[in-house]
Amino acid sequence: MANVVIVVGTPGAGKTSIVSALSKDYKVVNIGTEMLKATEGKVADRDKLRTLPFEDIRYYRAKALVNIDHMPGNIIFDTHIAVKSGNRFVPGFSAEEIKELKNLKSIIYIDATPEEIRMRRERDQSRRRDMDTPEEIAEQRDISINFISTYAAYFGIPIYILKNKENKLDESISEAERICKESFSD
Repeated sequence: MANVVIVVGTPGAGKTSIVSALSKDYKVVNIGTEMLKATEGKVADRDKLRTLPFEDIRYYRAKALVNIDHMPGNIIFDTHIAVKSGNRFVPGFSAEEIKELKNLKSIIYIDATPEEIRMRRERDQSRRRDMDTPEEIAEQRDISINFISTYAAYFGIPIYILKNKENKLDESISEAERICKESFSD
C-alpha cells in the first residue's frame, strides 16, 4: 500500500517542475499519465482527457487511483484539484474517489501569482494550455484552495501552501522536499 502526498496547483504554477526534481526516495505519479494508461489507447493525448464526458473522466480516474494505491513506497501524487474545461470546473477527484488512497499523508498546493502563472503558460511550449486572464487564473486558484481545504478537513490531514516565486525554483524544490520528508515521517 502506498504512502501518498498529493501535490496540486493551478496549471502553470510550477507543480510538475517541482515534483520532477524531488528526491529519488519518492515515486512521482501523475494522474493524467495514469488516466491515459487506463484508457488503453482510447484517448491519444493527456490534454484531451479533460474534454471527455464527466462519467468517462470519473471512470478512468477511479481506475488510476486504485492502481496508485497499490504501488509500493512513498508516492508523490501529481494532479490538479480542479480542472477548467470551458466554463466548468471538474474536480480533480472527489472525496469518495480519494478514499482509495488508504494512507494519505498531506496535500501540498503549489502557488504562484496569476501574473507568474500567465507568463509561465506563455513560455511553456510543451503543452497546449489555456491563456486565461489573470482574473480567470485567480478564480481557478480560489476554487482549488477551497477544494483542498474541504478535503483536508474531511480526511484530517494537513495542507501546505508552497509559494513558487518566479526565478526561485531551487528554493521551492527545497521547501517541497522538507514538506515531503515531514509528511512521510508522520
